[in-house]
Amino acid sequence: SEAIDEAAKRQDWPAVVAACRQALDHPCAAHAFYVADIWTGLAEAYAIQERFDEAIDALRAAIAAGHKAWPHPETDIARLHLMAGRRPEADAVFASVRERTPDDIWLYQTAGDGYAGLGDHAAAVKWLTAGLELGLRTGDPDGIVGQLNEARTASLGALGRGPDELSTRARLFAEDWVRPAPGTVKPLEWPDEPTQTQEKTQGDGQGPKPC
Repeated sequence: SEAIDEAAKRQDWPAVVAACRQALDHPCAAHAFYVADIWTGLAEAYAIQERFDEAIDALRAAIAAGHKAWPHPETDIARLHLMAGRRPEADAVFASVRERTPDDIWLYQTAGDGYAGLGDHAAAVKWLTAGLELGLRTGDPDGIVGQLNEARTASLGALGRGPDELSTRARLFAEDWVRPAPGTVKPLEWPDEPTQTQEKTQGDGQGPKPC
């Protein structure tokens, strides 16, 4: 809505929260808005204010309302757990997403970036290594092998290690990479959602009221 956009432009995050809540509480929200976008906007506003639990709840509601993205939006939930200091919860979410979307290269980039930001460069290297291997194996249709390699090299450096054989292969691959022709890459299939996520995001009393 305009109120949300105006508040976001001012970077008035409490006002964004209020405007999102007002939109979601509107009796015709399901017809007037794309509700999943309102939930993701609410999640972002909460996260900026470090209200991590509320941001996670909003993201779960967005997923239940049909929000889809690559990497899977649950990776944002994992990163919020990291920011809140809940490493076991973050590990579990990342592992769950990896089990359901093992061929999504953006998952490995996001997890690697999240763990590097936490200072756990050993974990970052593991995720980024898996991402590089996937990219090299599939031909890197998204063109992010170079980005993954740079991040991995930085984490290797933080661990006191230099570039290795995989680094060299990835660098040479990225230098010669050519974007695939349109229509030649098969899109990833959206995974089945786990039952516990669906149960947690439905019927919480916070969604839009029917007209």
